[in-house]
Amino acid sequence: MDKKISICITDDHRLFRKAMMRLLATFARVGEVVEAGNGKECLEQVAQHKVDVVLLDLEMPVLNGLDTARLLVNDFPDTKIIALTMHDSESYLKHLLDLGVHSFLLKTTDPKELETAIEAVVDRDFYHNDLIVSAMRSAYVQNRKMHQALADFEITERETQILRLLFDDIPQKEIAARLRVSEHTVHRHKHNLQQKLKVNGTIGLIKWALQKGIIS
Repeated sequence: MDKKISICITDDHRLFRKAMMRLLATFARVGEVVEAGNGKECLEQVAQHKVDVVLLDLEMPVLNGLDTARLLVNDFPDTKIIALTMHDSESYLKHLLDLGVHSFLLKTTDPKELETAIEAVVDRDFYHNDLIVSAMRSAYVQNRKMHQALADFEITERETQILRLLFDDIPQKEIAARLRVSEHTVHRHKHNLQQKLKVNGTIGLIKWALQKGIIS
């Protein structure tokens, strides 16, 4: 049985927090759910409860969502962050991803997608939807001159396969089965790619692959 996922819902609107907590209680893999009314309280809850996923509002008093995300990434790198926002501008989303946020969802998102996103960031370190992919592509187009000036990186056919499977949200265990290698080998390829390309995590690999046209 999969380990239960602990969550901190962080939002300055109490009614929204309570409604979210009731919804999260219906998700099969969700365990403990705690709440915070601002970024400072969120950091305290994560430290106390070893939270797996933070559902993070971006517009809050005391400590806003963007600053909270920066501190979470630095101080609690194992905690996944899903930003909840009303913003859908591509430049804003790219900024969130550059901070190290693992995914973002509009507050109008269907509950089923929320459940899928929570499981995806825990199992695969990233959840992408059409808006995120669009933001990544747009950022590449806007900065293509800079990218063209970069020295080309050479990656192997096997590394390319792994990048494409990661983009398709395939778990590491299944990637290993499809490629008929061990999970350790897949992990080693991912680590080597991150070192070679000087990027962090699955998000960094996917962003790089989109920019280079390896995945689309």
